[in-house]
Amino acid sequence: MKLVRASCPCGFVTNKARWGYHFFRWWFPAFDWQQRRLVDHSLALPEDEQRQLMTYGTHEDCTRRCAEAEPQITTQLRAARPADAPLFVTEQEINEARMRCPQCRQPTLSIQTVVVWANCRTDCGNRYHWHDTGELGCPICSHRPHSFEIGDELEAPERCICYCNCSTLTVCRSYEDCYCPKCGNLPGSYDIDGVAYCGLHHSRLVPYRRLTSSLLVRGPVCRRDSHRFPFARHWGDARPDEESVEGGYCEACDAALSAYAIERGGVG
Repeated sequence: MKLVRASCPCGFVTNKARWGYHFFRWWFPAFDWQQRRLVDHSLALPEDEQRQLMTYGTHEDCTRRCAEAEPQITTQLRAARPADAPLFVTEQEINEARMRCPQCRQPTLSIQTVVVWANCRTDCGNRYHWHDTGELGCPICSHRPHSFEIGDELEAPERCICYCNCSTLTVCRSYEDCYCPKCGNLPGSYDIDGVAYCGLHHSRLVPYRRLTSSLLVRGPVCRRDSHRFPFARHWGDARPDEESVEGGYCEACDAALSAYAIERGGVG
């Protein structure tokens, strides 16, 4: 999976979108004239089939099944799009795409691959172009990176650092289209000029002291559904005499956790 955006010589530039394959899912971009932006459409193998392949299949089985599924996936996605808003599927279609620019009204809006830099771990220090989620890793030490930068967004007025749930951070201009270069997901949390926000509710995190160990938790923890309230105070506030660290919680996540606990009768 690669990141792409559309731009015109007149200066009009769109958001980023995803294009390609990653982990049993395919993304293909299209231009939405009404929204004046790129949108990506995706389909994936059924979850039960994914689990079956991950549990019992070999690497060759997964590769073969995805090769079989891709033509069906692309045909299905193309059929669902209006004739005047086609999907861009192949590299040739991406390279040859010319659309009417909503700013200058000329057929000069084209799609380009977004430049992504990967930063290797400190003891290697290599900084290199990251072309696709399928990259094996650093060409010097083979380490899979956890730090990325969007090449033309480093000079943005606001410094936005996005943290993905796959333990990856990306420096960019905005969380709104900061798809993780390694897994394709939007950030679970992000910092704007050093201020932390919840990636789910986009609300500023409130500082609090949290326990350092879940073994010390005093209340119910909804482990199975914790993704629904990732920045709630799952472990509760630490007392002054307890070992704790500085943390941050989202008031919306906290309210959702409280409502969940009431609904479940206080059982996590």
